[in-house]
Order: sequence, then C-alpha cells, then structure tokens
Amino acid sequence: MAQTTIDLSGAQRAADAAALRATLADALAGGDVQITTAGLASIDSAIVQVLLSAFCTARKTEHILQIDTPEAGALANLLDRLALRTVFGSPPA
Repeated sequence: MAQTTIDLSGAQRAADAAALRATLADALAGGDVQITTAGLASIDSAIVQVLLSAFCTARKTEHILQIDTPEAGALANLLDRLALRTVFGSPPA
C-alpha cells in the first residue's frame, strides 16, 4: 500500500478547502497519507474541517492519516484555540 505525503504551506484559506478535500480524497483512496504543516503561515478553520473529515474517511477506509503539528506552528495554534489539539493526536503544551 502506498503512502502519500502532502505538504501544506503558506496561507490555507476557506477558498482552498475544496481543492484540499479533493487532494485528500484521492490520496486516501490510494493508501495512507502523511501531512506536513511546518510551512504553514496561517490556516483557516475551514481547512481544519477538511482535515477532520479526512480523519473520518481514513478510519472508514482503514487507512492511516498522520498530520504533523509543530509546536507554535499555525495549525497547532489554531487547534489550541479551537480546543481540538487532542483530536489530531497531540496534547496541548
């Protein structure tokens, strides 16, 4: 089974959600997925919604979806504000 790595970088906004959703759906259809977020400058809650949906899809299809959340990174900061860090597998600092 293949593993796909997806790098999220720059500013990820609501307008980017549909494209990310399609990318993740295609990647999960082919196997496990690793998402790196160290290059994110900012992230919108709509993108978090897409990531949460992808977690559900991964579970249903018995694939693994891993998302790195570097401490003090854009994703980690937003997850802390939304009280969702533990959903992504890493406890708040």
